[in-house]
Amino acid sequence: MKHSRVCLAPLPLLFVSGRLFAIIEMMKNLKALSLLSAILGQFLLSSCKPSSADPPKATPPPITVQVVHPQRGEIYRSITIPAEILPYQQATLYAKVAGYLKTISVDKGDSAKEGDVLAEIEVPEMLADLAKYKAEVEVAKIDYQRVGDAFKKAPDLVVPQTVDNAKAKWDVAQANLDQTEPLIK
Repeated sequence: MKHSRVCLAPLPLLFVSGRLFAIIEMMKNLKALSLLSAILGQFLLSSCKPSSADPPKATPPPITVQVVHPQRGEIYRSITIPAEILPYQQATLYAKVAGYLKTISVDKGDSAKEGDVLAEIEVPEMLADLAKYKAEVEVAKIDYQRVGDAFKKAPDLVVPQTVDNAKAKWDVAQANLDQTEPLIK
């Protein structure tokens, strides 16, 4: 804020200052002159003081405002936070049969869906059993067909118990094969 100074020196000051100049001429002493100028400066400075009236304030410039038309829409906000992710469920997997691990399709931490193949197990013993059961089914089927044909041709020569035993062997061999096949696939 800028202050203006108003000099309020009274008229007697002019009269005093005129006398002072006369005194200065009479006194040629430098010491007296410096003392007189100090008194005069003190008198002049004490008679001037800042104005008590505030200067008029300038009006502030108008504020510009941007106007927009609101619309409905989605609000998106994303933040990045350090965290540790833990599973909701955890399961330990066991194979139905013991064997050698042939291939692994997934790794620890990979996602998998129901029905996905995680690994393939090779079981040489079960492959041998599968071949054995297939052969037993074929033999039992042929045996049953022979006994059944013989019973139809000569029911007096073939006992019905023999036909039933052949049918039971074929059913047992088929059951063993049906039990083994899903374990291998």
